[in-house]
Amino acid sequence: MKKKGFTLIELIVVIAIIGVLAAILVPAMMGYISKSKLQSANAAAKSLRNGAQIANVEMMAYDIAPRQLDGTISTDGATIYAARTVSANDAGFDLSNRADLLNLFYAKVYNYFTDVKKLDGVSFYIKDDEVPAVACMMKGYPGTSPIKITVQEFRKEQDAGNEWDADSAMTFLLTQLGIDPSGG
Repeated sequence: MKKKGFTLIELIVVIAIIGVLAAILVPAMMGYISKSKLQSANAAAKSLRNGAQIANVEMMAYDIAPRQLDGTISTDGATIYAARTVSANDAGFDLSNRADLLNLFYAKVYNYFTDVKKLDGVSFYIKDDEVPAVACMMKGYPGTSPIKITVQEFRKEQDAGNEWDADSAMTFLLTQLGIDPSGG
């Protein structure tokens, strides 16, 4: 009785075919993963921006010196989460103290976007009623609002050896909006 099985040549051909398929599919799948993570970060940035704009308007409506917060504010989701219970009615709260105002702003942002703990980096640019925002998540995937970072822009920076964080994403966003990132 003759044993049936695969010859060495047949096994090598099958392994070669699997290798070719993997070489084609893996880069394509990595592109889908990057796109998905960027879409998620951009959605988080949009929610963050909406919350920040509402918080800014609320602070102006209550005469809480919002102009003290003008400019770029960089933080992380954990800091916003930690400030979630701050209120202007808290004992010792000082309307002229920028740190107290920041914590109140963060608490108001948290009221509209409670998923902040998943954000590695956050940046806002407050000027009048418009508050562009950045949300970085999943270790280096930036989302921006109102203009979204595309996969091509994301890869271009990565290929140049640059890492994305909240500050670099905010510089990108402000430049796209025609605002001088240096504040000048």
